Amino acid sequence: EAGETIGCDLLVLWGAHDRLIPPVYAERWASLLPRARVERIDGAGHMLPVTHRDQVNALIAEHVQANSITAFDVRPARPREPEALTI
Repeated sequence: EAGETIGCDLLVLWGAHDRLIPPVYAERWASLLPRARVERIDGAGHMLPVTHRDQVNALIAEHVQANSITAFDVRPARPREPEALTI
């Protein structure tokens, strides 16, 4: 079993409006991995790290903080404008 070989807590993120990978997969992965926590991001699609980066980053930082042996400083990143794409 995959869940028996992974020795750490897992965070599974999925966008509620993902059309590429159906949400049932996140639930299935969580059922196979007993130490997994599933977080659904409302309004997000498949590219949730890009479109909902603040929520994704906050969830990841919270997960790492909760599962870290040592504490670390989690400060929100300064908002920045996306860089222009040059071709």
